Amino acid sequence: MAKHLTLKVLGSQTAVEKKNISSILAPGLAGDVEVRPDHATMIMGLRSGTVKLLPSNETIEISHSGLLKVHQNHCILSLIEQSVSDDVDENQDEKSLSQIFSEGFFS
Repeated sequence: MAKHLTLKVLGSQTAVEKKNISSILAPGLAGDVEVRPDHATMIMGLRSGTVKLLPSNETIEISHSGLLKVHQNHCILSLIEQSVSDDVDENQDEKSLSQIFSEGFFS
């Protein structure tokens, strides 16, 4: 049994990797989910809310929505961000999806 998870956080402008995580608490679309080492492979949609990383108690805010992929103790959190400007970017969803595919989210 593995003792830790690795999390890669993908935002529109950044990618950050977090290591030595014992648990991830995430706001799933159907309810909160806890991911621990050796969790089953899954991809789930996330609603706005707070992702909590243990044991550090570090938090990641999801302002709009996102996706979480878990596979062999490696997790990818892809944040789908909504533009807050008055000018609506008609291609924002397409750009977010392009980023997810280019980062190998579904590989």
